[in-house]
Amino acid sequence: MIKSIRIIFLVSLIGLLIGCSPAQTKPPDKIIPSVNLLLGNPSQATTNINTPDNYLMVKPQYVLSYNRSNGTPNWVSWQLNKSWFGDALVC
Repeated sequence: MIKSIRIIFLVSLIGLLIGCSPAQTKPPDKIIPSVNLLLGNPSQATTNINTPDNYLMVKPQYVLSYNRSNGTPNWVSWQLNKSWFGDALVC
């Protein structure tokens, strides 16, 4: 009888300890710096100054990969939604 009570106590204690352990959550793989990069970064541009021909520029309105050698962007991403149209009537 005492042996079975000890077993029940140990099983309960183990269950309590396991149940009280912090949740095992996986951290996000990448932190997305802008809503404009939700579909990805096509050229894997970074904010590293050692990559001037694929430099990531994050602005509130858009994101772009800048190419210093050409003086132009490699690509630009922005979000266009209903709020951009304003109150103007469109026929």
